[in-house]
Amino acid sequence: MINNKDMEFAEYIPKQDIKNLVIMLHGYGADKNDLIGLASHLGKDLPNTAFISPDAIQPCEIGFGRQWFSIGSADENETYDKLENASLYINEFIKQQLKRFNLSPDKVALVGFSQGTMLSLHIAPRQNKQFACVVGFSGILVGCDVLAEKCKTKPPICLIHGDADEIVDVKFTKLARDCLTENNFVVEDLICSGLGHSINHDGLSFATKFLQKHLIK
Repeated sequence: MINNKDMEFAEYIPKQDIKNLVIMLHGYGADKNDLIGLASHLGKDLPNTAFISPDAIQPCEIGFGRQWFSIGSADENETYDKLENASLYINEFIKQQLKRFNLSPDKVALVGFSQGTMLSLHIAPRQNKQFACVVGFSGILVGCDVLAEKCKTKPPICLIHGDADEIVDVKFTKLARDCLTENNFVVEDLICSGLGHSINHDGLSFATKFLQKHLIK
């Protein structure tokens, strides 16, 4: 078993009874505090929802922030293996949080940015019990060729990307959308005009409505 007792995280917990859980997975070079700032905005439209943002498992190789895995290689097979390793930690972390709030997997949404999106898209379809949904900003789906073989569940997925992204080309969201759709996932996507490697108001609003639809029941 992976020991996550020392895994640090930021959280935004409303005072109401917790009925839903959003796990926020940050990008390369960021940390637990990066996405949690969105929680107070999302929380206005997602009542009874706890937001938890864990630190990635490694210090980032660029000298600041953290990383879920090294990006030293562009080899897809190597990246897939790295995602598999990082998934062990996140899966255990999610189990701990479900136990903490006494929730079932269908009350969980994953929200990722960049490398965190890669991890979210890897983890969610491989669950034995389906998550409520996934929201991925500016990410990549790795392992499309094995998705049909590996996926156990098919949660609704929302993909959001800026068409001026200088870090992760917007083509990767289009490829992810096509792959997921071909494998019978329900996918909604938004391409934000003029947006770089970031999240803007339009993207956040789109994500909020998607989360409301699939998480709040």
